[in-house]
Amino acid sequence: MLKLLKYDWKRNATMSLAGLIILLVAQIVNLTVGWRNGWNEQFVIVIACLLFFFSGFLVFLMACQTFGANLKAYSRRLLPLPTIYTIASPLVLMFGLSLVLFLVFAAFDAVFAAMYDKEASFLSLLAEQLTFGEAALAIALAIWGSLFTSLVIFFSMAFSRIVEGKGGTFLGIIVCILIFVTVPWVEDILFSPEQIYGLIRLSPLESGNGSMTLTFGSANSLEWLTLAFEAGVLICLIYGTIFLIERRIKL
Repeated sequence: MLKLLKYDWKRNATMSLAGLIILLVAQIVNLTVGWRNGWNEQFVIVIACLLFFFSGFLVFLMACQTFGANLKAYSRRLLPLPTIYTIASPLVLMFGLSLVLFLVFAAFDAVFAAMYDKEASFLSLLAEQLTFGEAALAIALAIWGSLFTSLVIFFSMAFSRIVEGKGGTFLGIIVCILIFVTVPWVEDILFSPEQIYGLIRLSPLESGNGSMTLTFGSANSLEWLTLAFEAGVLICLIYGTIFLIERRIKL
């Protein structure tokens, strides 16, 4: 596993470091120019968030490209290592780089609060509003969503290798869309769709003026049956991808 991860990192190190440097320079320019020219604080935050979201998307795209390159590399399949490492290595790389992005965001948040004379940074204010359990639940759900989405993409990419040429690409896209559409549809049929957002149950509270607020709970608000169903789908995706890599993929 470590050898594969090291191999994948070497292949993506130059692009990753270049992207990190570009992100740092862009955020520094955004902060300094915005502060010197008296830009609106919200405008500076919007630009920063767009840069972070775009960087996160590039990290996800890099993981998918790494997995696709590993599928095409015949030498990788000859290594006496479990096939699941081919799936796990891009995921570990993706989550590792995502952690780096979060650290950069935390640094930006602290510098922004200091430059604009804020009493507290955004993360510190968020930490005051959320309990430890709620924060851990939010992080776990973000990781779960990223993992599930990545495995759907990986399975579709492996499935597309059954057929050569553009037909395989089209087949992979169709399979990917079907999975993303079918899973929520089955969840709506099997489980109550009311007051549920993903794996979380939200409690709507209507006030007298017609407005409505949503209360976000802790682990007790989890829809465990939905979580168990998606865990089953996730396991099927893993074993399906392994089967396709070992038996069905055309090199």
